[in-house]
Amino acid sequence: LSTVAGGGFSTHDESIGFFDSALIETVCIIFMLLSAASFAVHYAAIFGGKPLKYFYDSEFRFFLSVVLLIIAVSLIVHIISNSYADIFSAFGATVFHVVSTVTTSGFTTENFSLWPGFLPYLLLVGAFMGACSQSVGGGIKAWRVLIMINQAYKEILKTIHPNAVLSSKIGTKVIDAKIAEKVWGFFSIYVFIFMFLLMAMLGTGLNFETAFSAVGACLNNLGPGLGDVASNYANVSEFGKFILCFAMILGRLEIFTLLVLFTPAFWRR
Repeated sequence: LSTVAGGGFSTHDESIGFFDSALIETVCIIFMLLSAASFAVHYAAIFGGKPLKYFYDSEFRFFLSVVLLIIAVSLIVHIISNSYADIFSAFGATVFHVVSTVTTSGFTTENFSLWPGFLPYLLLVGAFMGACSQSVGGGIKAWRVLIMINQAYKEILKTIHPNAVLSSKIGTKVIDAKIAEKVWGFFSIYVFIFMFLLMAMLGTGLNFETAFSAVGACLNNLGPGLGDVASNYANVSEFGKFILCFAMILGRLEIFTLLVLFTPAFWRR
């Protein structure tokens, strides 16, 4: 239930690592990926008789591409660093934690904050993108990231060819300019909120790594962070916990839904 819901809740402190079972980890990986896909895609595949919809959906393909890229980079670093006794152990741990982090499920089998080099930060960056739209996952969402990449690419082409008439596309669908504006508006608010919460957490006395990862983990509904919040949030002050609670609510409601309650125009209607 916790896997499908993307909650990451476990009845054991060691999370999924308590069971020490490759089969359980494999089942969790499958359902974490399924829970990260859009429920509109699930509906079309199951009830619409289109099982190949998963492979035709541009957002889900982009999401899987990011997951596979992070897995490949992480596995290479593990092999070079000799982090594990054999390549099979490295592969299993890498796939599980990358899928768990990018889907913002938050399950762990070990403390990935101790992984070599930049890998803990790479996984955290993956969580910023998060799952697909209309899924149970958190993060900015893959479709927003995909739209921003397309928009950025279009602007580069317009710089090279100023008179060219270009449109942003995801697959065969043309992205309306108003949708692109909303995406960039969401991203701008997201960055502003993140920086504000980061400053607030730094003000509670946390170091930068801990504060950054704590805000990122809570705003993206991930759970585990780095530094002092790698295992739990017991070391965070009471005021800091209130800040992170607010971050979790913001992230779960995708910011705008909650912020609109603080606008005078909403209450005048």
